[in-house]
Amino acid sequence: MITRRKSQFSSLLDCIGGILMEVISYLKYPDKKFDRFPPENELGTFFFDIDSDELTLINDIRVGIRGFILMKCDNTLILNSQLYGWVDALWITLLEIVEKLIKFGYGSKLIGSINKRIIVESLSENALCLTVTANQEITHRAFIPSQEEFIHAVIDGSSLFFGRIKEQLRTDSYDDVIQFINCLKGNMKNFSPVEKYYHYPQSNLKVNDLLYNYSTDWMKMFDKEREYLESIITEPGVVIQHIGSTTMQAVSSRPIVDILIGTQTSLSAEMVYDDLKHDYFSTEDFPGPMPIFYLTKATPKEVYYNVFITTINSSFWESVLNFRDLINSNDQLAKQFNEMKISASNISYAKYQTQKNQFITSILKHNG
Repeated sequence: MITRRKSQFSSLLDCIGGILMEVISYLKYPDKKFDRFPPENELGTFFFDIDSDELTLINDIRVGIRGFILMKCDNTLILNSQLYGWVDALWITLLEIVEKLIKFGYGSKLIGSINKRIIVESLSENALCLTVTANQEITHRAFIPSQEEFIHAVIDGSSLFFGRIKEQLRTDSYDDVIQFINCLKGNMKNFSPVEKYYHYPQSNLKVNDLLYNYSTDWMKMFDKEREYLESIITEPGVVIQHIGSTTMQAVSSRPIVDILIGTQTSLSAEMVYDDLKHDYFSTEDFPGPMPIFYLTKATPKEVYYNVFITTINSSFWESVLNFRDLINSNDQLAKQFNEMKISASNISYAKYQTQKNQFITSILKHNG
């Protein structure tokens, strides 16, 4: 099964007259058993195209259909066997990513286990970056010159895949997925490319290699991410707050927006974590007293957001909000905090973290 679409683009892409995207689903022969993915030159031996007459060999889909999705953009490989697994689940994963991409310019989903995921992020009003990670390390990265072409390739490719499965295997197991695909097709009728997902601060705001002066983009980024969080959190009674130095106009900060999520109970915090684990990386590398959960949104090595999940009125909740409000209401404290951060960051990152934590602890102790 191959989907091909062409379109014209503005700016530089007009020079090449558009792109061509191909998507092919390969299925594993049901009567052959292999513990590993075969070498690329053996694909024809162990796998068949979704358009093959041999599709009728598959007669049991209670668990899923093994295979992979091959995606090319102008003959450049975007995806292949690095996402080998239950190919029907892989298609659903890509569809769920596309749903978020259409609205926010960012989509992420775990693949099979918590250690592997796919991330698609808008780099501009045209381009996308697709990243595959394993254990929070990049295993594959590709750049796609058109949001619209990628979205159409996924929607059309999945439509043909599930339509063919339904027709040949006479199953209604995927009717909900087909309905989801049709809904996405409807959303694409009025599609306009989404702006760049993450706005890195302008160079004229740079203080040193670590810190930037306050940017009005910080609040815009928080508002956008809060909307993203609200769209995926299913737990009721959750409160989302903007915290950290990016809330402080008189204080320089790293270009990372800190977000605090408060829940009614510890069990609710676990439920929120379950909602977020597809879109955010879980980590324990937190320089201070741990909240219940600490996550980051990023492509590895490039953190955009820190997300802290804790219970409302916990000591962590109270301390970070109190410190934020103290700094924003006291010009002298804000000046001291800013001077300390700049001085320490000019020495080393470790010194910066140590002195920052000591400053915060001292201020909270004297203003508790």
